[in-house]
Amino acid sequence: MKTSIAIGALALAAIAGFAQAGIVDSFTTAQAGGGAGAPWSSIPGSLFAERRVQRFNNSTASVGSGAWTFAFTNPDGIAKLGYRQNSAGSTIDLSGIASLSFDIAVTGQVRLNWYLFDANGYDLIQLGSPVSVSGTGTQTLNFSVATIGPDFDLSEIAGMSIEVNGVSEVASATVSNFTYTLIPTPGVAALLGLGGLVAARRRR
Repeated sequence: MKTSIAIGALALAAIAGFAQAGIVDSFTTAQAGGGAGAPWSSIPGSLFAERRVQRFNNSTASVGSGAWTFAFTNPDGIAKLGYRQNSAGSTIDLSGIASLSFDIAVTGQVRLNWYLFDANGYDLIQLGSPVSVSGTGTQTLNFSVATIGPDFDLSEIAGMSIEVNGVSEVASATVSNFTYTLIPTPGVAALLGLGGLVAARRRR
């Protein structure tokens, strides 16, 4: 009986965990970075449908092999990653998403700006003030603590962009594991609660 209870608890945890996260971009669809007129490419199977990689001011940028990589040879370098649904400006409803996050490993120092924009390209959310990043860590955009206006509606979002600027004279970075976390639904919350009850019963 103890064995079956333990397996049941693990199964519930697996179901709840699967329901709580998803991939924004797997970074496996290769793409080279261009300037302001860089093309949009299809990225099937991700949260958004299209991606664009841009680079400016003596910088390099590309996507592939599971990561977005870029390098700057002066502090004016810029690398930008954009996402959208399509050229018609179709919106995507992110109201059920709690946060977006990615891992970043930096050599030198860079400054990160994170935006969500509407169908007209107007920035709706910025990740507070620009964040200075060095070393290795995880960057997260948490909607529950973001600074947003009283009339803002997450369902207005048509795209997202991440802009990285050089701070040190020479800098490079690798971004990977770009994922999102869902707001728990009543069904998932019930599963989590049931899992807790099963675990408590086993301890007794």
